[in-house]
Amino acid sequence: MSNTKNHITSSCIISNNTVYKNGVVVFENKSADVAAFLLSVYQHFQLNYPRFYKMDNLSKLCWLASEILLKDSFNKNAYQPEDVGLILANANASLDSDQKYLKSVDDIPSPALFVYTLPNIMTGEICIRNNFKGEDAFFVANKFDADFTASYVGQLLDNDILQACICGWVDVLDTDYKAALYLVEKQAAPNALSFNADNMNKLFTSDKKNKPITPPEVFIAGLGAITAIGNNVAECLASFKKEQAGMGAITHMQTIHRGEIPVAEVKLTNEELAEMTGLSVDVSRTTMLSLVAAREALNDAAIPNLTNLRIGFVSANSVGGMDKSEAFFVEFLKDNSKGKLKNVFDHECGSVTEVVADKLGITDYMTTISTACSSSANAVFYGARLIKNDILDVVIAGGTDALTKFTLNGFNTLMILDKQFCKPFDEHREGLNLGEGAGYVVLVSDKVAKTLTKPAYCKLSGYNNSNDAYHQTASSPDGTGSYLAMKGALTKAGLATTDISYINLHGTGTPNNDSAEGTAILRLFEKDFPPMSSTKSFTGHTLGASGAIEAVFSALAIAKGIIYPNLRFETPMAELPFKPETHFLTGQKVKHVMSNSFGFGGNCTSLIFSEI
Repeated sequence: MSNTKNHITSSCIISNNTVYKNGVVVFENKSADVAAFLLSVYQHFQLNYPRFYKMDNLSKLCWLASEILLKDSFNKNAYQPEDVGLILANANASLDSDQKYLKSVDDIPSPALFVYTLPNIMTGEICIRNNFKGEDAFFVANKFDADFTASYVGQLLDNDILQACICGWVDVLDTDYKAALYLVEKQAAPNALSFNADNMNKLFTSDKKNKPITPPEVFIAGLGAITAIGNNVAECLASFKKEQAGMGAITHMQTIHRGEIPVAEVKLTNEELAEMTGLSVDVSRTTMLSLVAAREALNDAAIPNLTNLRIGFVSANSVGGMDKSEAFFVEFLKDNSKGKLKNVFDHECGSVTEVVADKLGITDYMTTISTACSSSANAVFYGARLIKNDILDVVIAGGTDALTKFTLNGFNTLMILDKQFCKPFDEHREGLNLGEGAGYVVLVSDKVAKTLTKPAYCKLSGYNNSNDAYHQTASSPDGTGSYLAMKGALTKAGLATTDISYINLHGTGTPNNDSAEGTAILRLFEKDFPPMSSTKSFTGHTLGASGAIEAVFSALAIAKGIIYPNLRFETPMAELPFKPETHFLTGQKVKHVMSNSFGFGGNCTSLIFSEI
């Protein structure tokens, strides 16, 4: 029977580690086994149903397919509970669960175990979740029979027994699984198909006809950095090898805290930076640091035919030209006839990006991100999204920040500065050391990566930004934002915690930050803790630049097989069962690096870099 009076208003196929909605791929996770894949689907679609964790794989598969089928496709309020039914077919029923049980016991179990529990468990979960009370039925069949289903469900609708019905096929046997669910309604909807066997079969086999859509990959082709431990990437790496930190007494700023509070300054004066960059000495230090690192990254990438590509510059900072503004107002406030207003013109955060983009000749796309200490990590993954969505071919992404009296006095007021060199993740840590610098990575599309004259360093495989909105400056004690950021980045990358080779900790050295991050790591990783360390024990906390500087270090960790030390660590934190690495390690197999950047206001970001 071919019924044209009813309509397939939504379909969902789940098979081969791929989810299809209405014939289009909406999610993939090729590296996972059945259980891990189903969990990743649950997490990707941000579903929330505690009973999910109690289901077997068959029930999970069917329930997930029903949720995706109905999501944004079904107006339950248009029907009474008894108007909606559920008709399913299956070949193996609970055989998958039975097999697992048989393997788990030594003696022969009771034959009573072989009870087909599928109808009252799987269909029950869907009905309870959605308050469906119409007719439901379960058929055991060797294969999906579209003709039978079209006839049976068509009669239920034509005879007004039901007004809408979910029907289809769900099966799991070991690693072979498939769900194919259809929402059938009397009322047509945009893009609806006639409800008949032919259309059901076409959708059922859509996973065979459609090649899986592989999400575009984003590669790291170039690196650039200037920090307290080096004026370029090579010098920074040399300092890591020597285990030589960049903290010291304040030399560049005029402040009452000289000799009292250590900082991690870039070891160049403004005059030296101006000569290096070709910028005027009147330009902010933030801008000069940015140009040094961005130019190094672009030169390092050595992209052929760059002028023929769509290029963007996504840069982050938190202080803009504050250093120059401060210098102006010292004299201006004493005598408002002194100082020239042009000296405080274009000191906002965006002006830094504009000047550097102009110097690099970038005109296709430019934007500035300022989300406190997660700023440049957000810049990196925003750049990746621009490439993945085919808006740009190349993005120079990162951030910059210079030391200013504003930030030094602000953090001192918060009472989170250490008057000694900081000791991240140490039980006796007392606070952070502020630093300055800039870091940039050159992100390229797969198309551009194939044209490179030297291998890319790695790829950006995962990223996530979460906000726990706990406090203006403090992290939530249970590390909610940190946990969500790390977990989300893993899901995006299609990785498990056991895949991570190294964690570049946010690790500021403050009691609150390190405790929150450590708690989140304990919650997420449970017991399989990879090597980890805070490179802020070398560079200090460079605020808006930190995420990108640490992205550079993360890419180097993969490309060169290294793990960085956490300097000055002595005593493990009492509440944590792990401790950071304390020595520079070479010859390591570093496949995936998680890099954390957690900012004020609960703005938390995690990036995952992976080997190619």
